[in-house]
Amino acid sequence: MISAREAWPREARLKRRRLIRPLFAHGRKSQISIGTVRLLYRIVPQSLTGTSSPIQVGFAVRPQRTAVRRNAIRRVLREAFRTSAQRAVLPVMPGYTLTLMVLCRSPVRNRVLRSDLAKALDILVAALTGSQFSMSSGS
Repeated sequence: MISAREAWPREARLKRRRLIRPLFAHGRKSQISIGTVRLLYRIVPQSLTGTSSPIQVGFAVRPQRTAVRRNAIRRVLREAFRTSAQRAVLPVMPGYTLTLMVLCRSPVRNRVLRSDLAKALDILVAALTGSQFSMSSGS
């Protein structure tokens, strides 16, 4: 069980439809695919998110045979992201929020899912630091 101190903060959860839809509309320039994991990201002003959190993350899993299996994969994704995000510092400019959707395309072993997500996050960090948050990638 995760302690309250280690849990992902509520304001860092990506729940608003108006923030999720543009992630899927931006095409290939703002996504990273590694193995079974796909990251969709966008940088938006904090005024649009309604929070002061520098990052908001959502998780989605392709339909599975049972909800139990789907939820188990989602739990592994969240835990892998939580541990990887602590290791890889995601750079965010003041006044902006990184909105990120983590998608799992197919059921795989936990070890593979964790390594794919860690690799994708490393590429995301490199992309964000290399672009210096050019507003063309966020709009």
